[in-house]
Amino acid sequence: CTIPDTMENVSASCLDGYSVLNADTSNYNGSWDAAIEPNYDNSTAQSPWHFTYGNVTDGFAYIGKHGTYATGGYVATLNWTFDGSVEISTSLQSKNWLDKKTRAVFIEMTLYNPHANLFSVVVMVTE
Repeated sequence: CTIPDTMENVSASCLDGYSVLNADTSNYNGSWDAAIEPNYDNSTAQSPWHFTYGNVTDGFAYIGKHGTYATGGYVATLNWTFDGSVEISTSLQSKNWLDKKTRAVFIEMTLYNPHANLFSVVVMVTE
């Protein structure tokens, strides 16, 4: 790819275009350095370094401004408590879990309003 002259002071490199066909589905072991063999043992908690395939019947592709994203990806589940969530986020940040190859971040949550007895599903996306 070619970096426009006006962007050379922002970034010295760029990556090829993204598509669902060239998305990374490898598993990693605590960093993005080297892929590992897939582990099909579902008895343990999912690692944020292991690719999670989405369920075709329960999910849908997201069409964004810069690409179309299929279900699945690298999932980091945060804790129920603020301190636990900060601990997980800090660990992921120190290991560069979000890096220059991160194309989009999806934040999904369910909110409950006990006064109205109403659940709300919220999905926030940034590309």
